[in-house]
Amino acid sequence: MAVREPLLTDDRLHAYADRRLPPEEAAAVERALAADPEAMARVAAWRDQNAGLHALFDPVAEEPLPPRLAAAVEGVAALPRRRPVLRALGGMAAGLALLAAGAAGGWIAHDRLSPAPDFPHTLAEAATAAHVVYAAEPRHAVEVGAEEEHLFRWLSARLGGDATAPPLSELGFELAGGRLLPFGDGHAAQYL
Repeated sequence: MAVREPLLTDDRLHAYADRRLPPEEAAAVERALAADPEAMARVAAWRDQNAGLHALFDPVAEEPLPPRLAAAVEGVAALPRRRPVLRALGGMAAGLALLAAGAAGGWIAHDRLSPAPDFPHTLAEAATAAHVVYAAEPRHAVEVGAEEEHLFRWLSARLGGDATAPPLSELGFELAGGRLLPFGDGHAAQYL
């Protein structure tokens, strides 16, 4: 026994409301709608909506094209037409050629064109930003004061290496202390 599809599906009702059903099918839908007032009301609402849209927009659709748009349409119409199959094959061939060229160029040049990380510049920017934040607070500018031995031991343990301050006194500076800062995936030391 075959299962029959319901007659009043949304797709069929929309096609009926738009008057796009073959006459025999439209007649069958009309008979079914006579027994289903809710479906009949939906179809009537869709037809009212269609009529309203036509009343609003049909006059606009009948307006002449503005001169610039008309000129563009005429220019496109004057272009030579190619066969659809050849146009599709040509487009696919061009796309494959571009894909192959891009892949080959990327494979050959990926090491040569990727910029080297600018670590010192990035580190300098991070240190400058940290200095602006912490130096503005004279009472709490450092985590560890100028006790050099304690500061260097603590930073060395946290950084996993030997942490010593640059020769600040030779440059006319005096070590005020230091702190640990986040940097990239690890840590950095800041000396004030």
